Amino acid sequence: MGAESKRSMSWIFIDTTAQGQFRAGMLRHGRALPVFKGRGGRVLPKIARVVGRAGLKRADGICVVAGPGSFSAVRSGVILANLLAKLFGKKLVGVTSDDARDLSALREGLEKGEWNPVSYVAPVYDAEPNITVAPSHRLQT
Repeated sequence: MGAESKRSMSWIFIDTTAQGQFRAGMLRHGRALPVFKGRGGRVLPKIARVVGRAGLKRADGICVVAGPGSFSAVRSGVILANLLAKLFGKKLVGVTSDDARDLSALREGLEKGEWNPVSYVAPVYDAEPNITVAPSHRLQT
């Protein structure tokens, strides 16, 4: 066996399912990921700081929690994961909030290939989006 087969896999993890906070970083054996305060717009800068461009290039893949969760929160993480996977040519795996509760088990499952990489992860919402529409009389010109 060569050194490559002994190297443990590294996955970037993104979870934006909780409103007002997110988890993002490299999944590493025995290490918990910090919970950051903020909305989806803060995820990419935080990944850039925590993982860095070199870490992103070396990562084996990107794992994102696809939901369920609130519309805006889930959408931001899933869009970012899809974008990064395409830009850097990485494997992409979507998991549920339940799958992401135990990050050690998730990391092991990713290394064992328990989740098949996909070309696109779709968000899973816990409710229909609450989008306000202006009354029709305001839309007339």
